[in-house]
Amino acid sequence: MTKFVFVTGGVVSSLGKGIAS
Repeated sequence: MTKFVFVTGGVVSSLGKGIAS
């Protein structure tokens, strides 16, 4: 479960960076 949350957080972070740039 922790791994799932970590991966999801990474994806959201990547999307956020993509939108920002």
